[in-house]
Amino acid sequence: MTTPLLIVAIVSALIWTAMTATIFHHVLKTQYLRPISGPISADSPRVEVVIPALNEEERVETTVRNVLAQEYPHLHLTVVNDRSTDQTGAILDRLAETLPVRVIHGVPRPTGWVGKTWAISQGASGATAEWLLFVDADMELHPRALATALDQASKADADLVSIIARPEIKTFWQGAIAVTIGELLFTMYPTHLANDPKSPVAIAAGGFLLVKRSVYERVGGHEAVRAEIVEDIQFGRLVKQSGGRLSIHLAPDLAWTHMYGTFGDLWRGLRKNAYAGMEYQLRKYIAGAIGGQIMAWTPMVATVVGLAIGSWPLAIVGAWGWLAQALSVAPSIPYLRISPLFVLTLPLGSLAYTAIATASVWNHHRGRIIWKGVTFSATDVQAASRPDPGRADASRPVAAAASLPLVVPDPERPA
Repeated sequence: MTTPLLIVAIVSALIWTAMTATIFHHVLKTQYLRPISGPISADSPRVEVVIPALNEEERVETTVRNVLAQEYPHLHLTVVNDRSTDQTGAILDRLAETLPVRVIHGVPRPTGWVGKTWAISQGASGATAEWLLFVDADMELHPRALATALDQASKADADLVSIIARPEIKTFWQGAIAVTIGELLFTMYPTHLANDPKSPVAIAAGGFLLVKRSVYERVGGHEAVRAEIVEDIQFGRLVKQSGGRLSIHLAPDLAWTHMYGTFGDLWRGLRKNAYAGMEYQLRKYIAGAIGGQIMAWTPMVATVVGLAIGSWPLAIVGAWGWLAQALSVAPSIPYLRISPLFVLTLPLGSLAYTAIATASVWNHHRGRIIWKGVTFSATDVQAASRPDPGRADASRPVAAAASLPLVVPDPERPA
């Protein structure tokens, strides 16, 4: 009975070993942004900052104050209250009484618009600044985040600069799922390939997305991605396809965000994106869910079973695969600033994310996508959603076993 398990364990160990080698290859190519120092020119370009806010009463004030505290001379802030049902609107109105912030109370979405795209479009409408910056309502920023991003845009001759924010991890499930999703995303969208004009790979992180207004208008703004649940990645792809240059970076000291708190929060927050990331293809979900769980659990199971029955070949091969799996996760640990013990949590994180993806698929096939109490028509969303050829490997199942972490270690920061 151990022969089939041994064969699967050998295949799993070989795959995890290859993954680890690829991961560390990408680690060497990863670019970090660090806060710039020195004076900021009075001739710096004007920037219009837009924050969409839906039921963000706990964090929107912090984000608004972070943006207004930017060490940058020409900044104008607009916050769009996306018809919140909590105290978000009241908080913004109170802030607008004493702070230089324009508050827009959004109107109902037109047919065909989903997610936050309609709120962003309302905030960006009529903007005349040279650059537009879109910031999520739960983001915290270093005072030099904007100045650093614009400096990078100048150095890289980039049309779009996006910072991948560091999630703040405080619970077990936050860490386990963050490690898993990080690998999943970086498998498809390595940042160094996104920054290569010759590569079709494209990505952008909507939490902090800086784009030239002329380029924004050229690609059709957020109206061009109005029906996309994962609108930031699709927007980055449009910019790159139009001839624009991307500059996407990890910047743990420039932007960070609170990851969904409880497991219930994680479930509700991530399920809207899961099936969209698979381009609503059931075959990708099935292949990814099955393959992902086999890859995630085989090393540990083979090790335990091998030790239990005294099969040393099985135990050794299982341990080899388990070690390779842990090493594949290890580079994300210092970036996330979590315990090294999280290298052992990938099986649980993978299982949890597969369960969330299953809920996402279930809701979609029931005809709905739910986000913060708002329900969208799954049929309308799928009909308008466009496939993404700009992946590192578009044929690979999105929910497959993790291979490369989105978050990799900062070489100048101790673990």
